[in-house]
Amino acid sequence: MRFGTLSFIGGLMLVAANADASRFDCHKAAMPSDFVVCSNPALLEENNLLASAWFKARSGMDAAGKTELVKSQRAWLKSITSDCGLPERGRPSNDLIKKSEICILGKVQTRRKFLEGIASKQKAATLPDSGAHADQWVAFRPSNARVSSLLDRLLKVELSRSGADYQYDPDAAQSAQIAWVKISRDESPYLFAMLQGSYCGSGGCAIYGFRNVNGKWRKAYFCFGGEGLEVLDTSSNGHRDLRQDEQDGAAMETEITSVWDGQEYRVARRQVIN
Repeated sequence: MRFGTLSFIGGLMLVAANADASRFDCHKAAMPSDFVVCSNPALLEENNLLASAWFKARSGMDAAGKTELVKSQRAWLKSITSDCGLPERGRPSNDLIKKSEICILGKVQTRRKFLEGIASKQKAATLPDSGAHADQWVAFRPSNARVSSLLDRLLKVELSRSGADYQYDPDAAQSAQIAWVKISRDESPYLFAMLQGSYCGSGGCAIYGFRNVNGKWRKAYFCFGGEGLEVLDTSSNGHRDLRQDEQDGAAMETEITSVWDGQEYRVARRQVIN
């Protein structure tokens, strides 16, 4: 999941990242807090932890709860600007960046603990019955050489075909974040890839999913952009349903639920949650 800085997810975090600690491109820093976070490796790491806590906290909430969490997060972000002495926009001076680091670090750590507390309470209150599935965020991580080689072959076929949503980039597989996800009892884990760089926009990054059928790989999932991927506790045609959040700037967030139609995942529902 591409996280960014404290402006995270269209204005909800310091630096937007993805659901499992990918890296923010500091060349895209825009908000004052972005520049502070990008100047300090420790702050960048804390931001990734904050982002992970955010996704875990909201994963167990209904639409109303998510809306309230968004409001709370935006209020927290405003407090950083005022409490840490940052300007409302633009790059702070080098001196101000240095002075505000400790203040922002404390703010991030406190907020992370708050979000982790929410997630912990949700987990304790919603443990699934034996044999049931719990919703879970997909943990995207850097790929290795073997998987990158496989992914490059799959993307080259998919993105070189007529009508492809994106153009093929030879570097796409190497920079992608990947995850192996078990979503069907009768099949081996699917390979999901969250692409980076030019495959990302204000709403998030493109995610592709591939399945291996009798030794042949086929595309099983695609979403233009989103902030992470969630495997739901519901199923369709023997496959777990999937949900991806799409951010339209800071004003609107849409939950996109996809279900298995027998051949691949199709969008079944779109719900605006704030």
